[in-house]
Amino acid sequence: MFWPNEMVSGCQTRTSCSKMTSSPSDLNSSSSKVPSPWVLNRRISAWCHGVGLRANSSFKSMGLYAIQIRVNRILSASMFDSLTIVMAAFNEEDALPPCAERTLAFLDEHVRDGELVIVNDGSSDRTADIIDALAETHQNLVACHLAENSGMGAALLEGYRVASKAWFAMMPADGQIDAYEFLGFFPCTETADVVTSLYRNRSYTLTRTCLSYGLRLLTASVVGTRARTEGSYMVRRDIYQQLGASSHSFLLNLEIPIRAKKKGFRVATVYMNVHERIAGESKAVNLNRITQTFNELFKLRVRMEKERWQGRKGR
Repeated sequence: MFWPNEMVSGCQTRTSCSKMTSSPSDLNSSSSKVPSPWVLNRRISAWCHGVGLRANSSFKSMGLYAIQIRVNRILSASMFDSLTIVMAAFNEEDALPPCAERTLAFLDEHVRDGELVIVNDGSSDRTADIIDALAETHQNLVACHLAENSGMGAALLEGYRVASKAWFAMMPADGQIDAYEFLGFFPCTETADVVTSLYRNRSYTLTRTCLSYGLRLLTASVVGTRARTEGSYMVRRDIYQQLGASSHSFLLNLEIPIRAKKKGFRVATVYMNVHERIAGESKAVNLNRITQTFNELFKLRVRMEKERWQGRKGR
């Protein structure tokens, strides 16, 4: 599988932050505060994207996005301050090594204080040995092991527990998400507490599409809040510690933005690309995992109602 060696934005990886729009006048603000590279990048991106959508000529749109590509290439040299990337791995002996090495390279290039946490979710293949070997050769890699397969959420919760940086992000260990996609998240961290993502180029089967749509619809109906998220996300660690997220299934990835929105924290959304797995097969779509996710959804509603009533009594 091919991954580009540099961040190329614009038409391919254009950042779109929900509820965050800017105009050209923002760039000429009389404020004495100089915007950070990430804020400047977001403002230019939002302006180019907005003007590009209104342009009647595709040539004009291509020209605007070409400008944005150059801007992002210049600003990509800026370093993000503090980030832990958490991977949950279950029987990923073939995909994990190149995925981990790629992620470590990203952290070295673009994060001042970076850390990779890999959680072995009770794998029965060589995944555990591979994680330990990687930890021996990389000082910024933390190895975690669960005794038995406990679910994606449980593995991520363990990774978030040991994460030590100001922000943390999640990504799978199968290579479907390239760590360099997080360059598109960084601009939104200036004004958001949680940054979620939607896939730009995902081709779902009919079954997967129905399951995904059904889960979102049911989540909105049961919990009362819609979560705009499909792929990876970034969360401020101090904000996460206030959320009380506890789902052990894939539902955790919905619970975090749902709780953040319920508590009034700032949530932004970006678009990102997704790739084919490096090796192996997806373990997300099977009857047991689907059943567990739906069961936890209703349990989440019960927990949130209980927390709401306890909050009222405490007033």
